[in-house]
Amino acid sequence: MTQPTTSLALLLTLAAGCTASKVDIGDGTAPPPGVLGASLTDYAGTWDGYAEAFTWNDGSDRIRITLDANGAGTIRLGNAPDLAPPDPDRAYPASRGNLHPMDVLPLLIAGYGYPVLDAQVDSRRIRFNTTPHVMFEQWCSMQAVYPWFSEFACVPGLSIGQADRNSAPVCRGNVSDDPLDPRNQVVLDCGHASTCMGSCSCDATHCFARDQGSARIDAALGDGGESLEGTLVIDRFSVVERITVRMTRM
Repeated sequence: MTQPTTSLALLLTLAAGCTASKVDIGDGTAPPPGVLGASLTDYAGTWDGYAEAFTWNDGSDRIRITLDANGAGTIRLGNAPDLAPPDPDRAYPASRGNLHPMDVLPLLIAGYGYPVLDAQVDSRRIRFNTTPHVMFEQWCSMQAVYPWFSEFACVPGLSIGQADRNSAPVCRGNVSDDPLDPRNQVVLDCGHASTCMGSCSCDATHCFARDQGSARIDAALGDGGESLEGTLVIDRFSVVERITVRMTRM
């Protein structure tokens, strides 16, 4: 008669032991700790590599990214040296002075350190973006404001003339309230006019960099955390480019 009582006591003891050592295995939505690529800190460092089958405006395919443990950093394209500080009276960047004022620059320019913004990790992939027009914020803020029909601009009107297809363009404006008034004409620096019309907007009091699109990166670690590969998406509103980028930890 004592055997059932003993068995029952043993079962109760085992049940209590199992309850005391219960392990929470989670809901399966978050990666377990220590998984490579699950944290921003896994991507911290300096990355150097190339854009596959693509070149920037300096003719190079190089891309470099630096990231800290919080996801802050910079994106640099090409081998060009750092851009010179902006001169409010000249084209920015200086290479723009060689373009026709109506030519459009690439959205991302070699030689500038674009800030990494909104870095996040999801499904062991890092995603972040940048705002390409940030490089023009200082230059545009230095400009004077002129009436432009019913709006405002950083050039006093603009007309472009060329003697022939092979000659350099000649840019003119005027300092009267009416941009079409032929009086008080002045010769404008075409590089300055190109930067103004292509990269700045103005209100009645100041000029500021114009939003021209966005760029974002979606990438994953490989080779035990020594490589970073993914896609750079350059979105200029109606035109979207997807560029494969491959980088190595330095």
